[in-house]
Amino acid sequence: MSSYLCPRRSSWTSDREFEIMQESLLHVHNLSATRAYVYAVAKACDIGRASRKDAAGAILFAAERATGMALEASNASRKRLHERISDGEIAA
Repeated sequence: MSSYLCPRRSSWTSDREFEIMQESLLHVHNLSATRAYVYAVAKACDIGRASRKDAAGAILFAAERATGMALEASNASRKRLHERISDGEIAA
């Protein structure tokens, strides 16, 4: 558990909120790691120490991460829409 989240857990109203916050921090970490990898490969390419395969690998890795995040966002949006329909907030 993140040292940032641990002392703050009691202030949230539900365990679900805590899980959402953990998930958000994980996404931020994954995005930062992906960005760092792509920048490192780009820097290596600039100084001539990386091959075309290294660049292609960085592009593929970043694209897979972006696709995964987009799918998760889409699923979360769909789930929230279903919850709002179930609660009667909006008409089906």
